Amino acid sequence: MFSQLVGSTVAALIVGSIPLGFAVWPTHWPLVAQLALAFAATELVQYTWHRSCHANSVLWRVHAAHHSAPRLTWLSSARFHPLEVITEYILVYTPLVVLGAPPVIIVMFTVATVTCSLLQHSNVALEMGPLNWVFAGAELHRRHHAADPASQRANYGTILIVWDVVFGTRYMPRRREQQPDNIGIDGLTEQFPKNWTGHMLAPFRDQRQFYETTGQREMATARSSNHRERLARANRTKSAIRR
Repeated sequence: MFSQLVGSTVAALIVGSIPLGFAVWPTHWPLVAQLALAFAATELVQYTWHRSCHANSVLWRVHAAHHSAPRLTWLSSARFHPLEVITEYILVYTPLVVLGAPPVIIVMFTVATVTCSLLQHSNVALEMGPLNWVFAGAELHRRHHAADPASQRANYGTILIVWDVVFGTRYMPRRREQQPDNIGIDGLTEQFPKNWTGHMLAPFRDQRQFYETTGQREMATARSSNHRERLARANRTKSAIRR
């Protein structure tokens, strides 16, 4: 945890020190207001990226490593393929650099993001009540990691859950005590590579079952179910004709 925070903070400090942006950032605002602006400038980017990782089969190949864990702990917050980390960092930090956010804001934003991710993936019961309509806490994110494909197509928020509310992807059952029993990728978690080398090579292997997006898996399940129903109706019809 400490090394992750330090590493991300140092990287953010380096990025924030590069004068590549425009001097339009409201540095005269209070730090809290500037931090809120940083969240507003990046959260939609993170939401779009995360949702795309579940909708696009190529991006899912890389993101699947994060969902392959059979249970959630704070270590899961660092369980990402380097390709995903690099891409997301570029997408998320570009708005801040372009707008001219000072290094202190980028560092504060990074510390807040990493801390929130650690809490999201922790195996501690963190109930937030009405704040679940504002923040993407552990209750919501645990459901995103459920093995059920339908659950994975919800709660994409990183710090805020606002864009999930706007686009209708927020999911919290009324009986909140019903935590998902199975975590991972439905039917495939046990088959996923267990070592570091396997995870690094996984996106490039021709194992299609690992790389079907949640939407594709739902469609495959629906087609299989419809096929079984058609066979059952055909058998019933044949039986009726024989009688």
